[in-house]
Amino acid sequence: MKKIAFIICCILTLSLAACSNRQENPQISKWDCSVNCAEQSTSNEYVITYSDEKLTSQTGALTFYNGNEFEITIHLLNNGEEERRETIPAGGSTCLKQLKENIEYIVGIHADVTEDMPIKLTAYDGEKTDAEP
Repeated sequence: MKKIAFIICCILTLSLAACSNRQENPQISKWDCSVNCAEQSTSNEYVITYSDEKLTSQTGALTFYNGNEFEITIHLLNNGEEERRETIPAGGSTCLKQLKENIEYIVGIHADVTEDMPIKLTAYDGEKTDAEP
């Protein structure tokens, strides 16, 4: 009887240990929204180049990293909200909050650069202040 109790106790202990060591590793949504500038802006024409990526937030927030050595302005759009616009300094980041969850967004990028110049932008779902771009 003591052996059975000991075996049951060992099984329960191992089960509890396995449950406590199990780490939830949710997949972090990440998008490469980089583009090549479609056309150089002029004093009369403000050019926005749109990424092909479709962003969907599960958290109600999206973090954007500017991977360039120049300032960019992002334009976040969907079919039910007013456009959100944010300027990001060179090498900087910003987080847009109070977004609708599970709604598809598109992002456009404006920069004062020449035509065909690569513009690097990475987006993450949520507030990712510690993530690397």
